Amino acid sequence: MSIDLQMGLIIAEMIDDFGRRSTKDPAPLDMFESAVVAALSETEKYVKPQVKIKPDIKKERQIIHSVADIRTELDMIQKILEGQQLVVKELLDDPKRDDKIEQEIWKETTDTDQENWKKVEKALIRLLQYQKRVKKIDKDAARIAQTMESTLNLKRTYASIEESQNSTLIGTVALAFGVITIIFTPLSFLASLYALPTVQLYQQQTAKVGDKSAYPS
Repeated sequence: MSIDLQMGLIIAEMIDDFGRRSTKDPAPLDMFESAVVAALSETEKYVKPQVKIKPDIKKERQIIHSVADIRTELDMIQKILEGQQLVVKELLDDPKRDDKIEQEIWKETTDTDQENWKKVEKALIRLLQYQKRVKKIDKDAARIAQTMESTLNLKRTYASIEESQNSTLIGTVALAFGVITIIFTPLSFLASLYALPTVQLYQQQTAKVGDKSAYPS
């Protein structure tokens, strides 16, 4: 078995492990798909009518950053898969196979080696499938991020409308209180004025001199 074939089999095994599900943990791409769906579900839960209207900046930042982190990690995975694809292609497209001298050596390869090379070729196909799936998840994440942004903006707009209505209501109440104050304050003053004992005050002011109970005029 050649060194190239050994390297190809190792890479093929790693590629298989990347898409293999275990009894404890799901496949990595399955985890990303679940994370995207969870972010969307969290957004829908956040904007439900029964939830408080006032925007929660911390919660919104958490939701937006979760999708951004998913897209960043998917981009890194995509670059790794593309690098592995180039390596596997170089192993399969070895120029030594086109050399006349080396062709005889390749003809003498055993059936086992040929089967192993087929495993490497299948690994290349799986790499392409992984890349397509990563692109699909990234597109779904981008679409969900746009939906989340629109939904959060709608919640903020609704909260602003609620605050504006509350401010208008408070202003109306203040205006009504001012009108009532303007109307009833003079009336209260006049009522207090007419309630004064003016006759008695006048009599005391005009009392005889020497009367201690009288006010001096």
